[in-house]
Amino acid sequence: MRKLLVSSFAVFVFGVSLFGFTPENEKKLEEAIKIEYQKEYPTIVISIVKIEDMVKEERQNLRYVGLEMQRQNLQRDSGVILAVFESDKNSTKRVFVRYKIEALLTVVKAKYNLQKDKIITSEDIMTESIRFNNFYSKPLSESTVQGLATKRFIALGTVLTQKDATKPPVIKKNSLHGALMRQKGLEIELEVAAMQDGNCGETISVKAKNGTIMKAFITTNNRLEIQ
Repeated sequence: MRKLLVSSFAVFVFGVSLFGFTPENEKKLEEAIKIEYQKEYPTIVISIVKIEDMVKEERQNLRYVGLEMQRQNLQRDSGVILAVFESDKNSTKRVFVRYKIEALLTVVKAKYNLQKDKIITSEDIMTESIRFNNFYSKPLSESTVQGLATKRFIALGTVLTQKDATKPPVIKKNSLHGALMRQKGLEIELEVAAMQDGNCGETISVKAKNGTIMKAFITTNNRLEIQ
C-alpha cells in the first residue's frame, strides 16, 4: 500500500513502547490525522478525533517527523497508524497508534434505480450528509460522478462509490471500427468488431470479417492499431 507522510510535530507513543502524550502534542496528532481525511474527502466535516489506549506520560525527547497510513484506512472511521519519531540522538523510532474519528460526509446516492452502463447525469443523483463509517470503496463526489457509467445495476438510495461507476469506454464491445494494420511497409485499413470494452492506452481483442482474432491498441485519438 502507498504510505502517506504527514509533516507535523507531536510527541506520543502507544502499544509496546507505552509512551504517552502531553495535551499539546495530542492535539497536534489529532490534527495530522484529520488532515489526511480532509485531503481524501474535501467535503468531510470531522468533529472528533480520538486517540485510544494511551498512557499519559510525557516524553519530550522525541520529535514527531511523519505518519505512515495505509490508504484503506481512509475508508474506515478507525484504524491503526504508524508514527515516526526522532530522538535527541537522531535515532528513529516507529510507534503504532490506534485512533477513531467522528465525522459527517456528503455523499452521492442514486435518485432512481440505475441500470448497468447508464451514463450518470445530475438528474440521476441526490446528495446527502451521512455519518462517516466504514465504506467498502471510496464514495464518489457530486463533481466526479457525473459522466461516469454504472458498472452494475444500482438500486435507489445506494451510495455511489468507485466500484459502482467508471469512465465510459471509448470502444464498446461488439461495436464495429476501422483498424490500421502495418505490413511490409504498407498500411491496410480493416473493419473489425471489438470483442471487449476498452479505453485509450489499452489493448483489446478484435475480430476481422474473416473470423481472425487479433490484438488492437487504442490510440490517444481513439483509433485502433493492429499489433
